[in-house]
This record gives sequence, structure tokens and C-alpha cells, in this order.
Amino acid sequence: MRGDIKDKIEFLGKENLDLCNKTELARRFDCDPRTIDRYIKISKGEILPKTSRRVYTSKLDDYKEIIIDKVDKFGCTAMSVYKGA
Repeated sequence: MRGDIKDKIEFLGKENLDLCNKTELARRFDCDPRTIDRYIKISKGEILPKTSRRVYTSKLDDYKEIIIDKVDKFGCTAMSVYKGA
């Protein structure tokens, strides 16, 4: 979800959305008018926003506790954590 579009549509309010030109807003935000229409419908509650089904994982997830302990307890820098000091 694009935050700039969402914030601007929420700023305009539900009453003023009917008066807005979707094509002009799309030009202003450099996106498709259907995107603007979707965000307007989401803000009015007509449709639900899509949720991401993807689970984001990192290579460092297994070492997260160790890294946090080193940084919090010893004040280690990123390079010292990387080198294992």
C-alpha cells in the first residue's frame, strides 16, 4: 500500500472524496486511476485492503537474540558483531 496516496485520501475526508477528480489525483501521484479508486473504496469501507500472505524471513533471524544481547550489553558495533568479538 502506498502511504502517500493513503494519507492524502484520508486527509481529504470522506465527504470531499466524491468531489475529487480521480484522474487528476492519479496524475499527481503518478499512478493508475484505478489505484486511486481502490484507495477511496478502502477508506469508505466498501472493500477490505489486501493483506500480504508472504512471510518475510532473514538470514539473521537465527542469530537475532545473540546480536541484540551483544549490542545491548556490550555496546558492540555492527562490525564487531560480524567478526564475532
